[in-house]
Formats: sequence, structure tokens, C-alpha cells
Amino acid sequence: MISSLVVLGIYAYYIYQRVVKMARGYNMALLGIAGFLILLINYFLSGQYSSFHIWY
Repeated sequence: MISSLVVLGIYAYYIYQRVVKMARGYNMALLGIAGFLILLINYFLSGQYSSFHIWY
């Protein structure tokens, strides 16, 4: 749950930077990649350590 909020926060910050600050370039690419990597880590760890969703 906490890691999902972290991912949501990263993407909210990404959208804020893109739309409001008109940020572009290398730093935005790194932020997008970091958000995606945390999303993947969240997906695999929540599936492994959580009994809430069981996928067979």
C-alpha cells in the first residue's frame, strides 16, 4: 500500500512538472524511468509478500 502511494506521488510529480513547469529533457526521462522501475518493484514484491491477491 505504501509503495503504491509512492508510485502515485512520483507520477503526480511527473505530470506536475510536465504540465505546469513545462519541463522537458533528461531529468524528466530519468523521473519517468524511476517511476516505472518502482512500479515494477511494487508489482513483484506485492505479489510475492502479500496474500491479498493470489494469482495462479
